Amino acid sequence: MREQKQSVFNDLTRRDLKLKPPPELKGTEPERLAWRQDHRGGNHRRQGEKKILQGDELNRWKYQRYLQDYLAACRAWTTTWAALLDWLDAHGLRDNTLVIYTSDQGFFLGDHGLYDKRFFLRGIPAHALPGRWPGVIQPGSVTRALAIIAISRPRSSTSPGPRCPPNAGPQLAPLFGANARRLADKFYYRYYTIPGHHNTRAHYAVRTGPPTKSSITGRRTNGNVSTFVQDPHELKNIYQDPAAQPKVAELKQELAPPEA
Repeated sequence: MREQKQSVFNDLTRRDLKLKPPPELKGTEPERLAWRQDHRGGNHRRQGEKKILQGDELNRWKYQRYLQDYLAACRAWTTTWAALLDWLDAHGLRDNTLVIYTSDQGFFLGDHGLYDKRFFLRGIPAHALPGRWPGVIQPGSVTRALAIIAISRPRSSTSPGPRCPPNAGPQLAPLFGANARRLADKFYYRYYTIPGHHNTRAHYAVRTGPPTKSSITGRRTNGNVSTFVQDPHELKNIYQDPAAQPKVAELKQELAPPEA
């Protein structure tokens, strides 16, 4: 975490903020690239006047710009999702079509001072998996059971149809309906790139579900342990806490030996 370069205030670049180079920048492409990679923001117009933002004012502007851009993407997704469902309804396909929206990971929206994703902190793996399956999924129902996106492909249910390949993994159907049940009580995470985008170092993690709700992340020489019941926002690392060593040992046991 100390080595990362994805702080909202310190590392959001002009490219991240989708700013356009000023017309007067007539230099070569390397110069324009250097301008985009600068994290200082640039000139902005407020009530028709050009102003150079600095300090807290620049930080507030960066955060608002980032959130507004992200929420605009969410609005576009919502509109597209609604259009898809309307099309299925209009063509008589509502009752025999299972629709699930998924994504690769959640995004930091300023949590821990970060933007983007990659770090295995709460909010990144715990994103929504909305779905509609008339007659099975009750409208407005919510389950907080653990699920992994990989197990939803190539098919997500045990409904009639072509058989899944034998290596397709468990299906998501047990999460739906009146007799919903959990598929797993823990899962493993691995980030491989060294160093990754934003200088994110390779790390591995395991997260457990109820009743302990805890996770361990780290590399070979250090780690981070959180217990969500006492620390729901993962603000305190108890890895070195003597009282937490039984939990640390338990979570370490869950991890496969790291590769050399």
